[in-house]
Amino acid sequence: MGHRHFPYEASSEDRLTLAKWKRGTAIVYGCALLLLVAYVAIPRILAGPTITTAAAADGPAKVDSHVARTTTTGRRN
Repeated sequence: MGHRHFPYEASSEDRLTLAKWKRGTAIVYGCALLLLVAYVAIPRILAGPTITTAAAADGPAKVDSHVARTTTTGRRN
């Protein structure tokens, strides 16, 4: 079945209604996307830094109170 084109000229009121509908739809979906990004990002931000699997395989880390870095205990590579 082919596409049928109906010869309908949109009036200025039709174009205005379509523009308002497009704007409203864009706002709704934009807000939904923003909420989705926040839902994913906020728990990751609040969780803080994580230990990589390579560092976790070396064993527990010692934290020196005078130095702001961690050193691993165990064998050296």
